[in-house]
Amino acid sequence: MFDSAARVSIPLRVEAVRLSPNGVMLDGQVIDPEWEANASALSFNAAEPGDHRLELELKPALRTTDGSGGFDLAIPRAASARFELTLPENAPPIEVPSARGGVGIEKKPRRLSADLGPADRLTVLWGQDAASKGLVPTSMPNS
Repeated sequence: MFDSAARVSIPLRVEAVRLSPNGVMLDGQVIDPEWEANASALSFNAAEPGDHRLELELKPALRTTDGSGGFDLAIPRAASARFELTLPENAPPIEVPSARGGVGIEKKPRRLSADLGPADRLTVLWGQDAASKGLVPTSMPNS
């Protein structure tokens, strides 16, 4: 919650993510944030005081090896954060080891949801890495 208009900086590195066109929304409205000069944060103005909801649609830099893949991002710590990933029908096992709460898969549309809580990292693994650890999300009821 902001008491007055504020400049907000989200600690994401420009080389770690690619933002989708119109992929940053504040309270349901598309905004046009700016990268800080040192490329270590994404910034925008929140003109009104109060609680706000920020949504980012982005593509992280991926790492892949021998049929396994994943990514690891520093994210801003928030009291409550949620990660959602739309999945194709043939998606490999997926793990979100940085989640502090439940991880599950909705059937329609097929989507993984993870409660991150106050985590300061988002780590997602798939393929052999996730399967070898036996950490595959459980099913969630349809919404």
